[in-house]
Amino acid sequence: MRGPFILFAFVIVFFSKWVGAQELRKLPPQLEPWRSWVLEGEDQKLCAKLPGEAAPECMWPSSLSLVVEDKRATFLLDVQADAKDWLALPGDAKRWPVSVRDNERGIVVVLHEGVPSIYLERGRHRIAGSLVWDALPESLPVPSEIGLVSLRVRQKTIEFPNRDESGTVWFQKEGDEVEGDRLEFTVHRKVTDEIPAQLETRISINVAGKNREVLLGKVLPDDFVPLVLQSPIPARLEPDGHLRLQARAGTWTITVHARSRGPIAALSRPDPAGTWREGEEVWTFAAKPELRVVSVEGAPSIDPAQTSLPNEWRSLPAYAMGKETKMVLTERQRGDANPGPDVLRISREIWLDFNGSGATFRDTLSGELHSSWRLEMGPNVDLGRVRVGGNDVYITRDGKASLPGVEVRQGSLQLTGEGRLPSIAKGTVPAVGWNHDFEGANVSLRLPPGWDLFHARGIDKVE
Repeated sequence: MRGPFILFAFVIVFFSKWVGAQELRKLPPQLEPWRSWVLEGEDQKLCAKLPGEAAPECMWPSSLSLVVEDKRATFLLDVQADAKDWLALPGDAKRWPVSVRDNERGIVVVLHEGVPSIYLERGRHRIAGSLVWDALPESLPVPSEIGLVSLRVRQKTIEFPNRDESGTVWFQKEGDEVEGDRLEFTVHRKVTDEIPAQLETRISINVAGKNREVLLGKVLPDDFVPLVLQSPIPARLEPDGHLRLQARAGTWTITVHARSRGPIAALSRPDPAGTWREGEEVWTFAAKPELRVVSVEGAPSIDPAQTSLPNEWRSLPAYAMGKETKMVLTERQRGDANPGPDVLRISREIWLDFNGSGATFRDTLSGELHSSWRLEMGPNVDLGRVRVGGNDVYITRDGKASLPGVEVRQGSLQLTGEGRLPSIAKGTVPAVGWNHDFEGANVSLRLPPGWDLFHARGIDKVE
């Protein structure tokens, strides 16, 4: 029965890949009934993926409340699940969570990846449970994904719970007392004049005092879409653009990568509508003269060496961006007026047919494209498949010469092409085959059983 609805599946999956979970909420009414059908088993692809993690992160646990007594402990945890997934609970095989309830309903606890866990549906959950023991233990394993823990032991509130790097909470000793609650941070941004424009925002936060959840202001201007959030502490971007952190004492750097929704002629700081750095931000601008030449106006220029910019940004021009400052990008020239020549290399493998009348080839092209935006095969070649940067691309034909080829918009090229040489005249096999110049070529010819190479003619060497 699903066959007639493949078109609906394609449309929804396409949008989920390119505009993300937030845009999926804006599906047309005609497609809305098909959401759960199309996304069945695929909803984890819409969760955030953390740096260095192979699997996406679908669970957002808030502060864990632990009340510990001599014979038992109780815990309470609020969780936002962006997809069906496992949630690790406090405890281990010896101190097993019991009487666990999800929104006041009982739920089964099982051993998953070596820790007590429950399987949650998408949505908001309030998880409550207990742990029992014969005598008060020294510590309790707590999942490291839970950034905030409030602890009460024997009716005494522990202001600074002691946790090690694995997340374990120690009951018998309290963490070192620190100074009062304090939150200071600086904001640096790098604008890269790509198509679309790229904006990298680095927020350096210095936290003192208790572990707590902090809601900062809006991170990005309205005409930018977030792509990647990198943070050493639990963090998430809310739908309205605010940044939520589970902060603990220390200095942390949170990085947000974003792209523009369309062409950018001017840039300004977002209205944070919440907690944000007072004073100016330091912005840098990375020009791309091969795409266009622009002049930066409106923002006062400053010396990068006199700022706290990251070292890798100090070679770029820097600007002081106040709340009312506008960085105007005035376009002087479109594209590179004097592009250099293309620098291409090819590695070709050729398999001769058993009857010797044709051959199959696989080409690997690499290098830099400075003046060409299309790569074409020569005549009498059947180009069957092309992958650029690991992704399949369409093969098209030029309207004049009708030669098969592909459109390439990346300056750095990594291309793999496969196809057929349907006829080989007088045993001549083309070493390149593409309608372009190459600075280097490596060709391998593979012969079928019963064949042998009698003569190979080339510029440099004859055997």
